[in-house]
Amino acid sequence: MPEEFAKVSKPIVEVPYDVSSLFEEDASPIEMVKDQLADFCKHNLAVGNKRDARVEELTLNGTTVHYKVWIRSKEKFHGITVYSVTYTIDGDFDLANPASAGDTRACVDTPVGQLCVKAEQIVAILMALL
Repeated sequence: MPEEFAKVSKPIVEVPYDVSSLFEEDASPIEMVKDQLADFCKHNLAVGNKRDARVEELTLNGTTVHYKVWIRSKEKFHGITVYSVTYTIDGDFDLANPASAGDTRACVDTPVGQLCVKAEQIVAILMALL
């Protein structure tokens, strides 16, 4: 073996923190769906460097689900707010018939133009409730 290479005999792997704390074992399916739906809306229906979304309502009555999501598009530049706009989307879907969403879209008018997602994308997230 050439001298410029060191021989490693017993590598030691150190974990700086307990990675199991990153996963919520007690998270309910409803909370996980809320998180997924909020994240989807934040990345697909909001713009700006300070965008945000949260699920304000999520109810399941039989196979019918009702949801309402608050969304914020916000841009800050050197501590100055360039724009900050909030809006909500909401809807009701029968999860027993996901095709009922059809070609429906959820659209919002952001400061940089209209953004839309297909309702079937939202229904796909909500299907985890069943």
